[in-house]
Amino acid sequence: MATAAFLTRTSTMQTATTGTTSPYFPATSSAASYTTTTSSPDQATTDLLIGLQVPRDRMRRIATHLYSELVQALQNQHAPGDVVVHAASAKPLLPRGSETGVFLVLELAPARIHAVAIDQGAVIATELIPPTTDPAAHWDVVAHAVEVFLNDHANDVAARATKVHGEVPLAIVTSDAEHVDNVQDAVQVALARRAVPVRAVALVDATVGTFLAAAARSRRTIVAAMTVDSASTTAAFVDKPGKAGPRLMTVDWSSLDRAGIVLPVTSMDESVDAVAALTTQHAPNAGGWAKMLTGAGLAETARLALVQLAAQSALFAGQRTTAVLTPGYLTLADLAVIEADTTPALLRVRTLLRDRLGIAPASLTDRQLVKAVVQQIGTRAARLAAVGVFALVEMAGDGVVAVSGDVWNSYPGFQERVRAAVRELLGPDRAAHVSVESVAAEGVLVGGALAASMA
Repeated sequence: MATAAFLTRTSTMQTATTGTTSPYFPATSSAASYTTTTSSPDQATTDLLIGLQVPRDRMRRIATHLYSELVQALQNQHAPGDVVVHAASAKPLLPRGSETGVFLVLELAPARIHAVAIDQGAVIATELIPPTTDPAAHWDVVAHAVEVFLNDHANDVAARATKVHGEVPLAIVTSDAEHVDNVQDAVQVALARRAVPVRAVALVDATVGTFLAAAARSRRTIVAAMTVDSASTTAAFVDKPGKAGPRLMTVDWSSLDRAGIVLPVTSMDESVDAVAALTTQHAPNAGGWAKMLTGAGLAETARLALVQLAAQSALFAGQRTTAVLTPGYLTLADLAVIEADTTPALLRVRTLLRDRLGIAPASLTDRQLVKAVVQQIGTRAARLAAVGVFALVEMAGDGVVAVSGDVWNSYPGFQERVRAAVRELLGPDRAAHVSVESVAAEGVLVGGALAASMA
């Protein structure tokens, strides 16, 4: 098959016109499972790439469904395992923009302690916390690391740090708050045991940190935030003002569409879900949305796509190496290399296939197809992320949506694809009033320090 042919077909399939039912995703169907049952390599390639498309009408159906689940969750009408919305704090958690001081921020993954100067909007000192193989001693190791950190940085941190009743406020930032409900108490107990003059005053996830950092620096109204990183995706939005004023609500939307109504599920997604259900004991289809967005999910979907095409002799002349067949072997960094390769002969893709996957020689047609597959998987993730942005502004109103995470900040072309898809969903007039802005990893830590300052 000519490479140009499959590239042309897949590029035109992505852009369905407004109000037009896509021939690939009928409006009346539930989420189809795209299982390849083809008789030729050409058809196998076409079917796989079609299954990864998310045209505009499909995006709109997913956005409508997500908005509905958010509304139900906000009204506590959600079913167990669906989208969950809850207040980020018992009191309003919206910065004024005038906060100052130096605060400590404990980052759980990887375990690091930081000193953050809010007025500078910067981390002024960082130390890695040594790992421990003894879970019972973990928090004592953390407390000891905080103590050493203050001693080692007596002049630049300890002397400058904001103190409340003689103690330095500390915020804990995690990427997955649902699994660390007791972490703030555990950290405080360990600090008290060592008589470290530090008090854990706030526990926030990375999305709340993202929101706070953006809200403190931006002159525009921040209405929502989301993270898209290697292992998780979460969101936050400002609820409409009530008697106590506006509230920042956090969203766990990893299990969006658990019933399988609207998401573009492929046979690769089903395989990823089946393995996850076995290894994590999650219910089937739990976290399907997250697996389509996060770095680990993108990489595993790409690996399975290569295996599927090779099995049908559409790729690598049917060759399947041990590396290609190993679950979890491909990484987001591998996909980034493939996406970023703009050389005419895709020389970086050739090197990666040879050195990482043991496939040599890989023909130019093979390399082009590998890049096309990876691009489609990345584009699907970007368009689904745009759905998230759309649903958030539907909940909170027009303004700025702040986004962070390694997929967002480092994956080639991801931001541009998300913003383009947001414009598709909103239309040009409304899109002029919505902005999607980036918050770097350091900014998330600044957001944690802001949470400590407001505690």
